[in-house]
Amino acid sequence: MRKKPLNNEYTEFKAKYGSIVAYFGFTQIPNILIENQKNLKLKNSDFITLINFMRHDYGNLESHISGLTISKNTGMNPSTIYYKNSKNKSREPGIKERLLSKNFIKIRGIDKKYNTDIISLLPLIKKLRMVAKSITEDQIIKNELPKEKINELLKLISIDDLENSLFSHN
Repeated sequence: MRKKPLNNEYTEFKAKYGSIVAYFGFTQIPNILIENQKNLKLKNSDFITLINFMRHDYGNLESHISGLTISKNTGMNPSTIYYKNSKNKSREPGIKERLLSKNFIKIRGIDKKYNTDIISLLPLIKKLRMVAKSITEDQIIKNELPKEKINELLKLISIDDLENSLFSHN
């Protein structure tokens, strides 16, 4: 049995990810990342790790997942995920370090109870909103959408622009 009505989940999702992303639904988030993986310079392991971070977001755009949990979910070695490149300069940085350097995530602190980083997903959400907006604008310009959807999406883009300006001050 559902704990909350579906419309509440949609409202929460829309508040988090923006009107355009919400319009297309959650499954579009991995699709947007996959289709733009090359442009975003995401390795496959980066993508899988981001999806795991998002999976463990419990409503506040922060993930408290440990490298061990990601390792169990993906089969990757935990040191691959959380390796810090300070001792061995010739070794490639870990996934978390790459995502930090590419501004996909931000470390907000440490969850002392579980000894894990508190990872903010706000940078990822901002990137998703920009990519979704650009894809939508391209489809409108190329006239790839039915005419009745164009006005609706143009309205969502303007709402999303307003939300982004409010969102960027948090």
